[in-house]
Amino acid sequence: MGINPTSLINSYFGAGNSLLSEETRRRLIALGIDPSTVNSEAQAQIIIQNVLKAKKMETENISAKPENVQQRCCAGEIELMKKARELAQKMGLQLANNLTLDEILKAISVQISKVLNSDTADKSKKDLYEEYNQELAAIDKSYAVVKNNENALILSMNMNANINKMILGL
Repeated sequence: MGINPTSLINSYFGAGNSLLSEETRRRLIALGIDPSTVNSEAQAQIIIQNVLKAKKMETENISAKPENVQQRCCAGEIELMKKARELAQKMGLQLANNLTLDEILKAISVQISKVLNSDTADKSKKDLYEEYNQELAAIDKSYAVVKNNENALILSMNMNANINKMILGL
């Protein structure tokens, strides 16, 4: 019984799925992946982890309830929503609890425009609403940054998903 050079090379370079443990083979099959397409135990583990992560993210996205506005927002957006609600409250606006940040900012903007464009409003009220307008501009600017970051994150996640699909051969 001698050493087979072909099997040594295959084991060294990870060729063939004979290097996969029985448990790994079963997990690949359970996930719908043909074990013969995997070259090594390490590659199989990475694929299994990626598929499980993708399934977990898909499950989390499906289970998110769109009725709850805060579940649809990121942490920065929630903080900005609190600031916008505080500004609306200072202005005397009564807003529904289920409004999105865009809707809140629009309502504030409309109210500010009404007062600033009004001929009947006194100077002190217009000055106060100018301050509110500056607060609104700051919130709008921060919101634009949050949305930009959100879009960049989504783009990178999509790129990662495409790379995973290429790795899995999908």
